[in-house]
Amino acid sequence: MPGVLEEVVGTSIFIKTWKNGLEWLKYCLASIRKYCSGFDEIVIAADAGCADEVRAFSPDAVVEPVEEWPNGYIQQQWFKLNADKYVNSEYILFVDSDTIFHTHVTPETFFRDGNPVFLRTRYADLGDSRVARLAQKWRGITESYVGWDVPWEYMRRIPIIVRSSTLKEIREMIPDLEQRLRSIDKHQFSEFNVIGAFIDKKESDKYFMTNTLEWDPPLVAEHFWSYSGLTAEERTRIEGYLNAG
Repeated sequence: MPGVLEEVVGTSIFIKTWKNGLEWLKYCLASIRKYCSGFDEIVIAADAGCADEVRAFSPDAVVEPVEEWPNGYIQQQWFKLNADKYVNSEYILFVDSDTIFHTHVTPETFFRDGNPVFLRTRYADLGDSRVARLAQKWRGITESYVGWDVPWEYMRRIPIIVRSSTLKEIREMIPDLEQRLRSIDKHQFSEFNVIGAFIDKKESDKYFMTNTLEWDPPLVAEHFWSYSGLTAEERTRIEGYLNAG
């Protein structure tokens, strides 16, 4: 990849998990051990009720128990927005429990021209697929939090890398964010869209922002849909990644 850094100092892998994601998490961690190198640490924010179980099969990770909320979907987003409080690195690579790496990566994989890569696609270019129509709902929601027009959709794929300082700046910009999120009873928030909108408006000089229609980096992991349950077909595909090479 042209322009990539020769070395990135200080990158942590951050995972937020819960009790129903533990079977996925075991595969995720196995893929990290096989394909990821050069990262400072793996930090897992686990719901308090399953933190001990996570520690038992994750001896190479830092496991942080976190408060459970009635709305777990929103809760996991809040703790991602606070990931800088749990890591000891300048950069954070967000990985979900159901993310399985299939390609060797280092922190440098996620940088270009000296800055972390952040993907974006214009809402106008998303098309009319079911997924695209679902993504459209994030525009108004994101705008209601950041306070400006947001023409881009940023939840393009996992993993996503951010600067630790960016998360702190977002919380300072929206001081009532936790209060607002705790009052949500549905899926009416997208943390990575808020992060992306903030970066685009306030910190674009600190990131390599790329339109996916112009340059889209190669996939290094498959992001599954854990709510559907781990099927036999998915298990076979994941084990194929883990047994490759």
